[in-house]
Amino acid sequence: GLREDIVDLDRYKNENDFYKSFLELKEKNSDFKFENSTVVAADNINSTGTFTVNSGSLRGVSVHDPVITADGLVGYVSEVQATYSVVETVLSPNLNVGVIDSRTRETGILAGSESLSGKGKTRLSYLSRNSSVAMGDYLITSGVGGVFPEGIIVGTVEEIGTETGGVSLFAEVDPAVDFLSISQVMIITEFEGQGITE
Repeated sequence: GLREDIVDLDRYKNENDFYKSFLELKEKNSDFKFENSTVVAADNINSTGTFTVNSGSLRGVSVHDPVITADGLVGYVSEVQATYSVVETVLSPNLNVGVIDSRTRETGILAGSESLSGKGKTRLSYLSRNSSVAMGDYLITSGVGGVFPEGIIVGTVEEIGTETGGVSLFAEVDPAVDFLSISQVMIITEFEGQGITE
């Protein structure tokens, strides 16, 4: 019926948008090898920040491979089986991402926090007291640590506060990716500098 056709068209459009963004990413980053993957189970993503995708070691996926969408950084692969993998997102306290403020070029570490993940937010820690990071600034991956390639958008600074003890500042960050509506992801199975930890 018409109803199903409309739904199918919607899906087709979304998939088309996905592939279009995917091709643009490929052109920009010729060193990236991608594995396109579909989300199979949401594993109650709000609370833990993890979900399962339908690609595993048989398709070249390894632990710590970065996971992205066209919108930005999702997280990384935390567990790999033959035909599926578990993805840990930037909402998870287990995930640390080195980031740069795209405006001020200051660096910081982004990690999930129990209190924020329920709100779909994450946290930028270890900012110096005289940091000029401001609300609305974009954070991108720094590439330091060899887990994530440089220059992938991670999120936007929403609120800034003083750490307990008052020595440094932290920021609440709104991730670039809307985790609740995620259905397709790209796993970066190879990129230049992967695994280099200096």
